[in-house]
Amino acid sequence: MNRKQYGKRKKLRKRKMKRLMIAYLRRAIVILIPIIVMILMVCGCLYIYERFTKEGEK
Repeated sequence: MNRKQYGKRKKLRKRKMKRLMIAYLRRAIVILIPIIVMILMVCGCLYIYERFTKEGEK
């Protein structure tokens, strides 16, 4: 294997790693965003419940 072939393989490996990192990042975002939204919704509901219930009802 000469220098040109080695350089090309190295560049291809770097591109492949970038693609893998982007794929993993995208997967993490797709999973985390709905979880975060659900947590915020629950916190909002609890806040509204606490805010608008009377002291005697608790």
